[in-house]
Amino acid sequence: MGIFKVVVEDPALIKEFDARMWATERRDLMNWDGNRWGADDFAEPLEFEIEPLGPYEAADSFLKRFHEIAPPDVVGTSLC
Repeated sequence: MGIFKVVVEDPALIKEFDARMWATERRDLMNWDGNRWGADDFAEPLEFEIEPLGPYEAADSFLKRFHEIAPPDVVGTSLC
């Protein structure tokens, strides 16, 4: 899948965890009143808590991690 060559073996599992991550972000990062956002809003948040970062700290953390895991042919391109 794309430049990171991610192989998706179980799309349903990816979708489930994506929805749970979204529910976790909503719980921890938004001023959420607890009401569901739709009939299909069923996902339960993950067990951990997201600790928000400021914009510069978040950018620095993201770029450090990106350079740790990105394929060498991607680092240094216009994607970085």
